[in-house]
Amino acid sequence: MTYIHTILPDRDPTGYCGVCGEILTGGYKAGRDHLTACANRHIDSIRAASPQEREKGGPFDPNTWDPEVEAHLKKVGEQMLKEGRWTVHPHEKAGFS
Repeated sequence: MTYIHTILPDRDPTGYCGVCGEILTGGYKAGRDHLTACANRHIDSIRAASPQEREKGGPFDPNTWDPEVEAHLKKVGEQMLKEGRWTVHPHEKAGFS
């Protein structure tokens, strides 16, 4: 079971729940509400899982690591710090969007 949650705010469906596998539709707020409730229902199994299991399939999974994505995201992070912003622009996303 993978515990990475993804919400894609500008698309329908909005993403998927990494805990129960449900495809999330209905917009960003509905997806966020589902993820909050689902994580609360499964908190014991999430905490009991190993770090490798929790990270499976996500950006920190060594099996899906991509050096090009890492280099791109480092550049994006540097630019964000330089500009003093906390959000990633849609055109800056890479790998898992």
